[in-house]
Amino acid sequence: MIPFLSGNISLEAALVPILFMLVYQWTLNHKKNFYVYSLLLSALLSFIVKPLLTMHLFFELHNGTTYVHLFILYVIIFLFSKLITNVFIKMHRNAKLESELVEE
Repeated sequence: MIPFLSGNISLEAALVPILFMLVYQWTLNHKKNFYVYSLLLSALLSFIVKPLLTMHLFFELHNGTTYVHLFILYVIIFLFSKLITNVFIKMHRNAKLESELVEE
């Protein structure tokens, strides 16, 4: 079981979702693979940013948590976010098709 993560929750709640939204928008506008760039962002956050924050005492790992656990958590978060986004896109397309059929 993955240990519970603690530390700087405000950073996780504010910065990480914004970064993934920026990656999503950038990959849409430049026709790049969202999954590749999200994996790169997850690795950057887990293995570069978090160790730097830990080194400067802004972040602390607890209960046996490792940077690999953080990486896995970030991957799960962006996959879940992408799933939710795809559901809303599909709902929007279906509503648009239904409204076009009603107009005819």
